[in-house]
Amino acid sequence: MRFDDVLQLIGQFGRYQRWIFFWLCLSGIPAAFMNLGIVFLAGVPDHRCAIPEVDTLTNISEDTRIRVTIPLENNQGEQQPSQCYMYNLSYVAITEEDIMSQAESGQNLSADIIPCPAGWLYATSQYTSTIVTQWDLVCDRKGWVTTVKSVYMGGLMFGLLLSGTISDRFGRRKGLLMLLVGSLLSMTVTAFFPDIISYTIIRFVTAMFVMGFVTVGFVVGIEIVGPKWRVFVGIMIWEVWALAYIAIPGLAYLMPDWFVLQLVMTALSCPLIAYFCLIPESPRWLYSVERYEEGERALRRMAKTNGRTLPDKLDVTVKPEKTANIFDIFRTPNMRYRALNIFFNWFVNSAVYYGLSLNTSDLGGNDYINFFIAGAVEIPCYVVTFVVLNRFGRRWPISGAMIIGGASLLAVIPIPKHLSAVSVTLAMIGKFSISASFGIIYIFTAELFPTCIRSTAVTTSSVFARIGGVIAPVVADLGKYTGFKPLPLIIFGVLSIVAGLLALLLPETHGRNLPETLEDGERFGEARLLAECNGSSKSNSVLGVINAAFDPVVMYESNV
Repeated sequence: MRFDDVLQLIGQFGRYQRWIFFWLCLSGIPAAFMNLGIVFLAGVPDHRCAIPEVDTLTNISEDTRIRVTIPLENNQGEQQPSQCYMYNLSYVAITEEDIMSQAESGQNLSADIIPCPAGWLYATSQYTSTIVTQWDLVCDRKGWVTTVKSVYMGGLMFGLLLSGTISDRFGRRKGLLMLLVGSLLSMTVTAFFPDIISYTIIRFVTAMFVMGFVTVGFVVGIEIVGPKWRVFVGIMIWEVWALAYIAIPGLAYLMPDWFVLQLVMTALSCPLIAYFCLIPESPRWLYSVERYEEGERALRRMAKTNGRTLPDKLDVTVKPEKTANIFDIFRTPNMRYRALNIFFNWFVNSAVYYGLSLNTSDLGGNDYINFFIAGAVEIPCYVVTFVVLNRFGRRWPISGAMIIGGASLLAVIPIPKHLSAVSVTLAMIGKFSISASFGIIYIFTAELFPTCIRSTAVTTSSVFARIGGVIAPVVADLGKYTGFKPLPLIIFGVLSIVAGLLALLLPETHGRNLPETLEDGERFGEARLLAECNGSSKSNSVLGVINAAFDPVVMYESNV
């Protein structure tokens, strides 16, 4: 009896699975907080050079202080006070009358300018404290903010590899608990590090743990439910991610101090400690490592909770499948081309997704509202994606989503600054489209490659996605470094359109049988193969793909 046949007897999504699944959905909360909360933790308030002799004068306005001490700079065609330079004048013993006189005469306009010798003065209307104000990450040190974001994305890539190793070696439950403890501890100590270097390092470690935690939670959720419910489970886990996403701006608004915000996000993740009491070992994993007695006890416990009865003799057959390695993808021309194409699409999806998510403040308007909308669009997005996958296939939806997303980003460029609502709307159309394509590409990748290499292909694709995530903050900040603000939108928009067009060159997979062998994979898409596919092969419906892509035996073998 196959494992999925046993789940038919137990109940594919009974009371037992629903209760466990509820808690597993929450595994995305720490990752959402840490992946995206950096937008507010590293918020950059308005700032100017600090001039203690002038700043202590109480009877003059801020505008007057700036007019006398700060030069103007050209910023996107507008003259604005410099945030990094001041007039090279002596302000020792200066009086309020001197300031007023100089403001009226404009005599300082021809003076030389110098960098800020006494540091910076930060506006507190939006943030009372961020890591930027804590360590003066502005002007010649502003590159540190990009570095913090990119290094964190690198940690996500290592976390993907870490989660597979830990959960396969020690089990799903132990792996989940180890990663949970690591997540909570690293999230807590992040708030207490004294300098930007150590802060960057601990965020890298945190990224490994939180990414590993949500990945193993996703796998356990898939493994304990029957085939009919796996798509639902896969979607709902990311819906909770989206809910955590939209909670971040509210928390940041209520807690404008980064230290407090960091600890509150950690505290809201602490209820997951209940995993120690609530999350059992995955019976699929127990059978995959030949711990049959423990696996059977776990199945009978599931059946009892669901009000079902299993036969006295339970013979669950697990047949390990022969697996290939990543190099086999590149041995033949068709699979090699498809692999490079799909890897590029993963890279672009991740780069554009995080490029938009981490830089909503560049769109104009209210930072908190922009961020909230960017998260809110993901909630209907995943539902729409599920419907589209079944109705219109894979190739055209992912291509359309990427092209529409890229075009929307390019359309933002000519919008005047005072029409920020239009810019935000177009950017959110792009965000919706990229989020949709991200959901589709998981399924599409699993369908394109044969069973013996499927899990490895999906994992390798995810690595390329993390590389895209690493460069996303760098590209997003190019506008600040070059002075040409539309540059990130141009890069993201063009990349998205190119990836969408390349996706049209991939074969359609909807309604077709999954390739099983490397030979099938090489010939996949040819009319002859479609007619000759074995009728007993796994169906290439959404359900069939999820089942095949997350077959625990295949996953286990490919990670050994």
